Amino acid sequence: MKKINCVVCNNSNILTVLDLGKSPLANNLVPFKNAKLKEKKYPLVMGQCQKCNHVQLKYFIKPKLMFDNYLYVSSASSTLQKHLESIPTAINKLKRINSKDLVIDIGSNDGSLLR
Repeated sequence: MKKINCVVCNNSNILTVLDLGKSPLANNLVPFKNAKLKEKKYPLVMGQCQKCNHVQLKYFIKPKLMFDNYLYVSSASSTLQKHLESIPTAINKLKRINSKDLVIDIGSNDGSLLR
């Protein structure tokens, strides 16, 4: 784990916006035989670049650590799928999405919202 510069402009001046302390990795399921062992915790700190205003996590955790035991994917939940399918209609009521608009899926880890 290391503190990182802005991933957009590489500025090192990242202001802490929200510090949630240290947290175990989300959805990183531990085998039952290891359930009584203490999980390693990592800083969960959101920061904002003081140059370009990009908001990001301030610390980089190696993807191998984060995703080797990560079993949840958004498409596995029919309830979540139904909710995601309703979002484009709700957005189009506020502002019509055109075929040339840029649409970014943030939060569904397998592109479910984009589908």
